Amino acid sequence: MIMTALESRRFICTGALWTARHVISAAHCMKPLGMGAGDALPETLRIGPHMIKKQELQETIAHPEFKDKNSPDYLIVILAQPMTLGNGPTSWNLLVAGWGRTEENKLPDVPKKRWMHPQMCSPDRCLDSMICLNSSEGGVCVGDSGGPVLGQS
Repeated sequence: MIMTALESRRFICTGALWTARHVISAAHCMKPLGMGAGDALPETLRIGPHMIKKQELQETIAHPEFKDKNSPDYLIVILAQPMTLGNGPTSWNLLVAGWGRTEENKLPDVPKKRWMHPQMCSPDRCLDSMICLNSSEGGVCVGDSGGPVLGQS
């Protein structure tokens, strides 16, 4: 998981490292900054729970039909250099994680990664083009957009 932030440490969104050079996030994360699909994202990426690493970005690509959260809402960030990460756990049942809000209208000064173990919703409760999750532990919040759903295969 990766957290993007401005140099001022203002938090933007969560993303998932797809390959060593590709990050997947939510395209709507660019909107609060007035950014378009071709604009460069902030260069600060948080890798893992504590280490902060600056990473130069080569390109950002939003889905061409992206308009709002109800349209194809994904963004691919291409890193200039490959990212290196240590080994983590090999599998989970189902896990959602992010650095989003923990209180109404407030982002923490030092973001703390949180997680939950959701269940898949039945297909009749969801659009065909979506994967829907449900949890009694809470839910995702502002700032968690673009983060991964990890699952055991």
